[in-house]
Amino acid sequence: MTLSRRILNRPMTMIIVFLVASIAGGVLINRLAVDLLPKMNMPAMAVITTYPMASPTEVEESVTKDIEAQLSNVSGLDSLTSYSFDSYSMIIMMMDYDVEMSDVTADVRDKLSRVESSLPDECDAPSIFQFDPNARAVITLALTGDQGLENLLKLAEDDLQPQFERISGVAEVALSGGLDEIVEVNFYQERLDALGLSIGQVSAALASQNMKLGAGELIEGGTNYLIQTSGEITSLKELENTTISVKPLSQGSYYEVLLRDVADVSFGAKDQNSIVLINGQEGIQLSI
Repeated sequence: MTLSRRILNRPMTMIIVFLVASIAGGVLINRLAVDLLPKMNMPAMAVITTYPMASPTEVEESVTKDIEAQLSNVSGLDSLTSYSFDSYSMIIMMMDYDVEMSDVTADVRDKLSRVESSLPDECDAPSIFQFDPNARAVITLALTGDQGLENLLKLAEDDLQPQFERISGVAEVALSGGLDEIVEVNFYQERLDALGLSIGQVSAALASQNMKLGAGELIEGGTNYLIQTSGEITSLKELENTTISVKPLSQGSYYEVLLRDVADVSFGAKDQNSIVLINGQEGIQLSI
């Protein structure tokens, strides 16, 4: 007798089986864990090494091949892919799914320590980046306005970012776009030459006057007070009036050379390496 014939001969039995399965499914479906963004562990990592001002060919010969040779025998390695770009090297490692990534990271770090001495002196130390899908942004916000990109970035950094980072469960709030304000110093080379100064000497003079130093300890009534001198430059005018050199004049007198005597000082912005467009208008992106 075929299966279909047996089912047709026992209709009540099949109805009972169907009802039991439906009830069990209805009960269990409410107990199933549902996650919009389930946690995932990706067994992959990247090793990035910066070699400033080096061509891709030079990066491959001097950096990528040496690191690749060390990492090729890491335990649990499934595949290794290397890339050599202008000024940096990237090696992507895919591991077996049954390996413990913390052990792999320790092994990779140990092997990198062996090869660091053979890398060019201009190279930065190799950095390890582990791919973590759970760290991706779950909410992206856009900020636009007529205040200018500098003010929008300041608003995002000083007000919005700290507020979002205080929310429970938020690990990081990353900002993209905007203009970072900097101080630009444009020198007059002919004035430097006339005074016998170099840009290096000016830079050293500014660095020596833009610092905080401990000045000792004061004890009063059983209380110890730490004394610190405040020597940091806090305004554009103060920077312009900073003494960078002292030149002798006649009859034992001296002339103080100020920064404004050899350069123009003004506020500017860093070169943009990324632009965020919201409906065709530049703005700020907050990735939470």
